[in-house]
Amino acid sequence: WADPKFRPDYIFVNDRVGAEIVLKAWPDFTEKRIIQSGFPMIDQYANIGFADREQARNEINAKLGVDNKIKIIFFPCGIMIGASQLLDEILKAIRILIKANAQGKSFLFIPRAHPRFHLISPDEFQPWQDILGKFVKEYPNIAVIDEKIVRADINQLLLASDVVVSDYSTTLLQAGILGGRTTGKANISVCYLETVAKQFNEALGGLATEPPFVTLGCTLRADNLQNLAEKLYLSLNDTEIVARLY
Repeated sequence: WADPKFRPDYIFVNDRVGAEIVLKAWPDFTEKRIIQSGFPMIDQYANIGFADREQARNEINAKLGVDNKIKIIFFPCGIMIGASQLLDEILKAIRILIKANAQGKSFLFIPRAHPRFHLISPDEFQPWQDILGKFVKEYPNIAVIDEKIVRADINQLLLASDVVVSDYSTTLLQAGILGGRTTGKANISVCYLETVAKQFNEALGGLATEPPFVTLGCTLRADNLQNLAEKLYLSLNDTEIVARLY
């Protein structure tokens, strides 16, 4: 829409970051015609509280047959091209975490590929399975690949988890909102991999250097593998880091 005659008279965006992106794309657009509406989809979380989190956690843990004290790292993968590379990177960080934590059975890792992953990116489906399968053989008590859990309602998994890690998926924003509504929840964006960064830049036309929810302070940003492992470690072991997010 470089030509102004094709632009709308008004445009709705979620927040100030969205407004700034519009003005970067269209510097001559009238700012008063940019309407910041908030996030209507987030209204569904307005009445969610601590009791809902406990219920979701109890249900997930009952299905898994594990103690309620065990921590959960949830990985809802948003990208489909490069998804297996992102999974591999996160598992590398978790291996570091296991060694640093010295408590290999103290947390679970629940990965969730995009529902259309096998259709959009079929060449990556088997590598994803192979990478995950190798990890399961190494640490059979950590990775959860049970379909009943992996395909559970997204909100239930977001509520039940202690840490959410993803690329630039809006599930990170959802996790941040749910964390604010309950007891706090760290969520981490991993966009430093070349394949993820490329897709992010293409999606936003190079108009943003990081996901908006990182800029807004809802999400932590991992800058490299070691930094990701450190943030995972702190998120599981240092409750203060969650408080500092909000």
